[in-house]
Amino acid sequence: MTAIAVEAPILVAQTRVVRVRELGESYLRLVLAGPDLSRWSRDVVDPGTVRDAYIKVFVPPPGGRGIVPDPLAIREWLTLPEQERGWMRTYTVRRADSVELDGEHVPALTVDVVVHPGADEGPGSGWARSVRPGDTVHLAGPGRGHAPWAAWAPGAAGRVVCAGDETAAPALLSIAGELAAEPRGTREVRIVLELPTPADVRALSAEAPETVTLLSRSGERGHALVHHLGGVLGVGQGCVESVLDGRRPAEREWQTATTVSAGDPYVFLAGEAGLVRAMRRLAVDGAGIPKGAVSFMGYWRRGAAES
Repeated sequence: MTAIAVEAPILVAQTRVVRVRELGESYLRLVLAGPDLSRWSRDVVDPGTVRDAYIKVFVPPPGGRGIVPDPLAIREWLTLPEQERGWMRTYTVRRADSVELDGEHVPALTVDVVVHPGADEGPGSGWARSVRPGDTVHLAGPGRGHAPWAAWAPGAAGRVVCAGDETAAPALLSIAGELAAEPRGTREVRIVLELPTPADVRALSAEAPETVTLLSRSGERGHALVHHLGGVLGVGQGCVESVLDGRRPAEREWQTATTVSAGDPYVFLAGEAGLVRAMRRLAVDGAGIPKGAVSFMGYWRRGAAES
């Protein structure tokens, strides 16, 4: 039996931008490829294994190359001035494939980046709008033989509910595709995403199975999503308003999770940290779903930078 080489827990890969295309009004889809990715965890780079796996992208400062960190010295890298080192941003892999690059087939990762032109634009958004095919991009991820950086763990749950904002779309659409490939009747699945604009809904609907509901944002960020999730979970309006106000539901608002409690429910929540917290309260405190049956990922925090 041939032994499988085990790499370091964290590896930095040099990749090349193969393709860039707009997706709706709020996304840029990048395809990044390179032979270095062959040393990464197979649960990240092998086709059909992505789910909600995330990676780190090293964003260079405008007009500069930045500093590529030693994976074992990230803390030291973070002490350097941002305009010298650049930034580190987290993105979920939308798809894993292989492409031909310089005459050989190499792993390729598709990453959908949310862009925010204008006053809300951060380093990641600005970088994504500036990259072109042929550019070099450095990524960090788990080495071969190590688990992916991910939270998705439904087990044999008979009912699955997922919810997230636009930053969760790559993960939830990948998950939706995986679940859609299961034999019909394996699980009851409800997935809901809130996207910034109707154009985003139209663009992503082509990739969304019938179990996915895409909402166009109206009013305050996340409110449409939480209200819809409340309906899926079968909780009352008072419970929904409580979590949107930042409060735990009062005991009189607790209700049995009639729509998800039977058949070992599993809930997966992702997006902005404050929104995820509200949705988790809705699921655990409002719908009575056990904490152990709820996975959650706060991809970003409003008003706070990652690095």
